[in-house]
Amino acid sequence: MLMIITIIMAVIKVISLNCHGFNISTASYLQNIAYDADIILLQETWLCNATSFELNDALKDFTVYHTSSVEDKVTTGVYVGRSFGGTAVLVHKKFCSHSCRVVTDSDRLTAVRCQLKADNDIIISSVYMPFNDNSSQYYDD
Repeated sequence: MLMIITIIMAVIKVISLNCHGFNISTASYLQNIAYDADIILLQETWLCNATSFELNDALKDFTVYHTSSVEDKVTTGVYVGRSFGGTAVLVHKKFCSHSCRVVTDSDRLTAVRCQLKADNDIIISSVYMPFNDNSSQYYDD
């Protein structure tokens, strides 16, 4: 989904995508549609901290801020059920010097502060909010 946000005389082009797992197909798709995007929001990357470099490799014109929610599963060594979560905010490098991560207490939220013209700051975040039908078939939480 492409969104165009106008904030006090600045236009920011934002793409948001639920990846259902970041892979080579997702990377190719994003490379084709993100040619003029300023911000890319990703949900359900299913990447852990050790594999989040795949985002950097695929989208070299962007600075990647990634949060993994699969670390608990990876560190316990128990791989029951499907992977879940993982969010990212990718900021085009032209905004990189004016952007920084916002520290949150959530492994399902990635937030970035961007300073725009005229000292206006915005917080851009990507959030993963899983559907829960109270079955334990897919989610352990």
